[in-house]
Amino acid sequence: MAKPGNPEPAIGGGNDISEGIMDIVRPALQTLDAQVKETRKSQIHLGENIQKLSEYLKEILDEKQMPFDLGDYVRRLDDSTKRIYNVQSRIQVMHEKMTHLQRQIARETFKQKQSKTDGVVTPTEQESKVAEGSEE
Repeated sequence: MAKPGNPEPAIGGGNDISEGIMDIVRPALQTLDAQVKETRKSQIHLGENIQKLSEYLKEILDEKQMPFDLGDYVRRLDDSTKRIYNVQSRIQVMHEKMTHLQRQIARETFKQKQSKTDGVVTPTEQESKVAEGSEE
């Protein structure tokens, strides 16, 4: 039995399990979130630098006739830029999904805490109590 001032543990331990899972997952999600943000920043920076280099090579190509073709290198840089932006958009979508999942877990944990601390009676429980009362 619990002491008078301490609430008894929840039956089934669902709240404790969800809190435990959140405590385990939260640091990993925060680390992943920070890494995704840093990756996005570095990809934007890399994309800007590739764009500058591509423009510079185009200027050189326009100004002088070289014994070699720089157009191939410019096309390769443009292809790399496209791939970087493609990866960036995929990372952003994954990050949004992870953030959404984290919010759902936090909401569910909060709802479980509220329902156990407030002693909220759900509508189905109310209906069964009303039915029991009408039978008497």
